Amino acid sequence: MENYDNLRYTYEQVLSGTGYYMQDNLLRYSVGVKTTQEKLNATGYNCGTPNGKFDSGTNTAVRDFQNAKWLTIDGKVGNGMTSLYNSSGNVDIYASKIEAAYTTYKNA
Repeated sequence: MENYDNLRYTYEQVLSGTGYYMQDNLLRYSVGVKTTQEKLNATGYNCGTPNGKFDSGTNTAVRDFQNAKWLTIDGKVGNGMTSLYNSSGNVDIYASKIEAAYTTYKNA
C-alpha cells in the first residue's frame, strides 16, 4: 500500500473523473472519502462508521461494490464507480443498465 493522499481531490473531482480515492497507510482524513463511506453504507456496502479515512473496511466495501456491479475490482473510487450514486446515496439507473447489459451478454 502506498502513501496515497486522498486530500488532493474533492468529491466533485472524483465524480468528474479527474481523480480518485484509494486506501493509504497514513489514513489521512478526507471529506470526500467520508461522503463515499456514507453512500456505500446507504447502499448496503457496510464500511463501518464514516470517518473520512480510507481504511481496510472502506477498501473491502469498495471492492464488494465493484464486484457486485461488474466494475474493475481495484479498490479505487473513481468516476466509474461514483457515477452510480445519485444524491440520495441510492444506486441510480446506470447500475440497472449495466446489470441488464451484462445479463444480456451472459445469456447470449
